[in-house]
Amino acid sequence: MSEPKHEVIEHSRNIHQVLLEADHPETWEHWVLLASDRHHDNPKADWDLERKHLDQVVARGASWVDVGDILCLCAGKWDPRHMKGEVREEYAMASDYLDAVVRDAAQFYAPYAQHLVAIGRGNHEQSILKRHETDVIERLAAHMSQISGHRVYAGGYGGFVRFSVKFHSTEISALTLRYFHGSGGGGMMSHGTLATRRMASWTDADVIVCGHTHDQWALRLQRETLEATKGRFHVRLRDQWHIRTPTYKQEWNDGHSGWHIETGKPPKPTGATWMRLSLVRVEAPERIEADKPNKTRARWRVAAQFMEAM
Repeated sequence: MSEPKHEVIEHSRNIHQVLLEADHPETWEHWVLLASDRHHDNPKADWDLERKHLDQVVARGASWVDVGDILCLCAGKWDPRHMKGEVREEYAMASDYLDAVVRDAAQFYAPYAQHLVAIGRGNHEQSILKRHETDVIERLAAHMSQISGHRVYAGGYGGFVRFSVKFHSTEISALTLRYFHGSGGGGMMSHGTLATRRMASWTDADVIVCGHTHDQWALRLQRETLEATKGRFHVRLRDQWHIRTPTYKQEWNDGHSGWHIETGKPPKPTGATWMRLSLVRVEAPERIEADKPNKTRARWRVAAQFMEAM
């Protein structure tokens, strides 16, 4: 087991900064588990897979970001989605259903609280806020903080995480991640990939992470920027990654029946996505000098790679 290799600072209710120290830039790396749509209290949620991935977070000294619908909360007395078969046995007779779900989830996730950057909000949690006037994400964060003794931050339905990498206490590079739980139903044929161009038009971030549709993919776009270094202008092409995270709820089973089957939806992947951060050396041109026309200086850039959590 490894201790967390980062520090989290909250700058506002949905802006968090992760401070990372690169002792050796050439070999430095940091892993981040990107997840959403855990629907933890749903009977179809895969708790074993959740534990497996969170244990990997601890083993790697990694961090994790959750971008909404960590809870399901569809079995409340007045919820129109309520079905007897869609509630775990321990909650079927709970007179304090919402409280019971939050308490149990806090116990489950508290051992991993030191590695957590922030818990975002999804449509399930926002539905409870609108219908019952209680913020279950704030309550979950408070319970986890109390149990673990480590401050747990609640995020927004959308927000930013800034990964700042320092070398000898000086920031040498950073990566900006924008998260947004998601909206709409994705797309039967496109799997929601058409939304990347829309989000790219109004979000200036290195990585954009969404959930909601229970799809999983990583799509790399390029953005053109004009940079100036000591009076010299040059065009740069910058990566922008769009990540869609899946779910931990397996709704297909054998394809017999149920809401997912009866509405014509396909089987969906389960799990999460790993983001591996590393530093790559880039050459930045200095001011042109008569005796050194091709002078450059080395600098570092945070690079991201993505892969399925196994």
